[in-house]
Amino acid sequence: MEATPELLPELLQVFASNPFYVSLTEGPDGYDLPKLQRDWEVAATTPGRHMWAICRKPDGAAVGMVDFLDENPSDHVPWIGLLIIRGDLQGQGYGTEALQALLDHFRRDRGWTTVRIGVIASNTAALAWWQRRGFQPIGTVHRRLPAGECEIVRLERRLDTAALPRRAP
Repeated sequence: MEATPELLPELLQVFASNPFYVSLTEGPDGYDLPKLQRDWEVAATTPGRHMWAICRKPDGAAVGMVDFLDENPSDHVPWIGLLIIRGDLQGQGYGTEALQALLDHFRRDRGWTTVRIGVIASNTAALAWWQRRGFQPIGTVHRRLPAGECEIVRLERRLDTAALPRRAP
């Protein structure tokens, strides 16, 4: 579901429950509601950029967030900017289920055949997670984030292939 201003405090809790990720991206200043509101406003006013809340059924609680671009201006390919799940719920299948639904939407409703994501190289757990879901490295770039200079691994997934591998028991 589209992220709304009313959901932002709940979505901020998703970030607060992921201190390692926040430290990698934001540095010692962290991530707070004004920064999330700024990012939401950018997404809401940038054509082709989307910020969606990932909500649990049946209670509707926000358990994560996804941000994606219909077309990255640097390479004209769709990109997932972020998929993040509340830290206390990781490893329970929410991320895999959300990603599968997102990729199905991209393929079925948008007609995309490829999607990319960038993962901070030192976030080895996230890098391995994306690779287990069929995303293959296609190169690296260096970027300056609020936390400082970092190496980003660019990953790509073809969407005209079979469904995502199922989560192991």
